Amino acid sequence: AYARITEIRGEIEALQADIKEQLYPFERISLSDRGAVHALYDRYMALSEYDRGQLTASDAEGLIKCKTQVDTLYLALLIGGISLVIAAGVTAVVILRIRKRRKARAEKKMPESEE
Repeated sequence: AYARITEIRGEIEALQADIKEQLYPFERISLSDRGAVHALYDRYMALSEYDRGQLTASDAEGLIKCKTQVDTLYLALLIGGISLVIAAGVTAVVILRIRKRRKARAEKKMPESEE
């Protein structure tokens, strides 16, 4: 039992050190840090509720804030990309329809050839 407690304390201390090393300052977190943030968050969630409470409040809150931030950035990037594809598709359809209408009007205005 003592070995397990020591192991958990070691994990908590290592997690705190990794959070400070990899995520500080929290305001500078970008999408490139997504993998590290999720790895740290998974380690955090693997701890029991009691053990999570042993982390410094600022570290735990910062980690959750970072995860929320990178998830939001990823979602914004995804939505932006999808919006760009949809806008390009709509633009292409509109341009093709305009060309088709112009061609149809031009063919209507042409006099029929005599045969």
